[in-house]
Amino acid sequence: MMRRVQAFFLVPMVIFLYNVISTFAFLALYSYVLLQGLNTHYPTPLEYVIFVWFISLCTEIIRQIWREDAKSLRQRLSLWLSNFWNIVDVVKSVVFITGCVLRLIPGARKDATIITLAIALIIFYMRLLHIFSANKHLGPKLIMIQKMFADLAVFVSILLVFLVAYGVASEAVLHPGSNNATHQKTLQRVFYRPYIQMFGEGLEAEDNFECNRDIDEDCPENPVFAAILLVIYLFLSNVLLLNLLIAMFNYTFTTVQENTDVYWKYQRYKLIREYYKRPPLPPPFIIMSHLYLLTKELWKKLVLACKECQKSAYCTCCRKRNVYNHDSPPLTQASLHEITTWESVKGEDYLANQQEREQRDTHKRMKNTDRRIIELTESVAKLAGDVNLIHEKLESLQTLLIQKLGPPKELDMCADDAFHDIPDAPTLALYAKAANGERKSPRLKFQKAVESLSMAKETVTASNLVNGDTTHEPEPKDETEPKDTIDS
Repeated sequence: MMRRVQAFFLVPMVIFLYNVISTFAFLALYSYVLLQGLNTHYPTPLEYVIFVWFISLCTEIIRQIWREDAKSLRQRLSLWLSNFWNIVDVVKSVVFITGCVLRLIPGARKDATIITLAIALIIFYMRLLHIFSANKHLGPKLIMIQKMFADLAVFVSILLVFLVAYGVASEAVLHPGSNNATHQKTLQRVFYRPYIQMFGEGLEAEDNFECNRDIDEDCPENPVFAAILLVIYLFLSNVLLLNLLIAMFNYTFTTVQENTDVYWKYQRYKLIREYYKRPPLPPPFIIMSHLYLLTKELWKKLVLACKECQKSAYCTCCRKRNVYNHDSPPLTQASLHEITTWESVKGEDYLANQQEREQRDTHKRMKNTDRRIIELTESVAKLAGDVNLIHEKLESLQTLLIQKLGPPKELDMCADDAFHDIPDAPTLALYAKAANGERKSPRLKFQKAVESLSMAKETVTASNLVNGDTTHEPEPKDETEPKDTIDS
């Protein structure tokens, strides 16, 4: 039962809920004290409660820095400050400590103390946005706000150039060499007035064309030129730069919105990881957990510092004899039997798992083989269908030729060998040759071949007579036998 209760309180979500409740309670108490006013010269008991509460928050910050996975303190600080909310924690701590110091000093100004503590309260409320990371719809909006702050910084840097240029130029044109104006008023005209003119306020200074310098020494001298500068400035700032800022915000929103699920899962992972490492008690009771962790850490340091107790018979740091037996005793027969049995059981389990894995792989290969055989069968069936289609086309072509040219009268038996394996190929070859203009009879071809052979024999006989070779004189043959000679 105790283990279940302990496991429940160590769940990151439970720790997160307790910290959220603690944060709301702290902000409510802080707001109540600040609204009541700092009427007394010394802090009230509620203010001391807030101070102790804040100290517990500072100890948690120190614990987080110390638990960072780094060797040196500088690396731990840089790794801890890589998180945006940790930077917010540093700023609010510095501002709140400044307000507490001003509060504890008796002669400090009351308005400065209230302003400092009010700024710290604003940062504490901004830190409350961190709890929205657990929500699927509000968490990505925090990412959008962070990225839009970067876009806003770029916009302000560009706007500042136009604002200062217009402010200085308009002040020099409207009030040249004004010695009566104070430095505060001059800076207000250079910086503040161009800023509020972006929103349509403070435009009457350039519209005062009927001002009398005899009555009012602060009258503008060149209101026409100043009005022209104002028109150009408002066109650039309101039309160009503000639309540029809106376009940048729109691009940032679209980029984050397309990957909302990814951003939220990453935020949730970081939140769970943060509260998984936190102590279970919320502030201000978290200081008890910090004291326990500090005591545990010091105890480990003291035990590790006494390493000589494990090396020698006499401990010089503890001044006691070593009670540890450094020589491990030999294993008994029962222990050896247990170890051997355990190894055999684990070996059998491993072999069984290996065999099951091989069977699973064999079954998978058989499935792949069956699938390939099915694909091959389908390919062969498709090829057979294509062959049948070709035969049908050849038959239709033969029928068409017979209808157009009539039945063939003579069959050329000397057709190409490529047509011999095709049904009715001689007929197709004959029609093809007829279409190409080869309309000569086979009898004419035969006579032409006989004449060519006779001429070749006469040429060979004449050459032998010229050379005087009579040993190989051919015997005369009957002229009626050329056909048998050719056939042989």
